[in-house]
Amino acid sequence: MMRTACALLLVALCGCASPPNMHYWSLQRMSTTTPTSPGATCSVQVGPVGVPEVYDQTEIVVDNGAQKRWLDNERWDSPFPQAVADRLATSLGQSLGTRRVYAWPNSLSERPDFLVTLQILRMRSELGGAVRIEGLWTIKPAGQPGLQGDVNQEKPVSDGHYATLVSATGEVVDAIGQDLAHRISQLHGCGTLSGQ
Repeated sequence: MMRTACALLLVALCGCASPPNMHYWSLQRMSTTTPTSPGATCSVQVGPVGVPEVYDQTEIVVDNGAQKRWLDNERWDSPFPQAVADRLATSLGQSLGTRRVYAWPNSLSERPDFLVTLQILRMRSELGGAVRIEGLWTIKPAGQPGLQGDVNQEKPVSDGHYATLVSATGEVVDAIGQDLAHRISQLHGCGTLSGQ
């Protein structure tokens, strides 16, 4: 009788335990309307984006001193490399004033004028600190040799909230996108760069 009562109590306790809340975060902006420029005729394909293995997942990774911590209950709404590619494509389209910018694996019906890739080599995301991305970009105009350059962008994270960390990550990707848009515009004369 006592065993039965204990078993029922254990079942009741397990049934009352609530699973932890899972939060999904998008790296995209709330509004993604792209203003078009009359001179923006170029097309761009973005990606794939390469990241260190630790970031190749949906879990958000934060830095705590010299350690990295995976947040099981705080996740991107898509694998992080794809989230970066999508945000980078949006930023490029906004800056260049064209809707003809697509993130890999989506593609244009015709050969794009530019292929843009990003390889993230190092990243740091610290609550109450900063988000920093270091890496290499490549811009390959159709039928021409590609160009390469360094990425080194940082934005502050003003508090310990995950929403602030996500926002700062998006701002870092935007800064990379604005730099790439400026270079594409110089190469091609692709529209007038618009502010963000």
